[in-house]
Amino acid sequence: MNAIQTLADGWLSPSDLQEQYAISKPTQAILRLKKRQESDRFPLPFTKIGKRILYKREQIENWLLANQNGNI
Repeated sequence: MNAIQTLADGWLSPSDLQEQYAISKPTQAILRLKKRQESDRFPLPFTKIGKRILYKREQIENWLLANQNGNI
């Protein structure tokens, strides 16, 4: 169990997201950049604390459902 999991359940690190949802780290980085583009209605939701990127499990699952039509 990594340190983040012990601090707050429901949060995922980029490694956790890769392992549990099969979204590679390079793909995550590309999808995070989409947040800056106004044309993207569903950017990958993330939180940045210092240098650390975190994903809220519930937001990721909602994002996947919203994008299940191949919009990712």
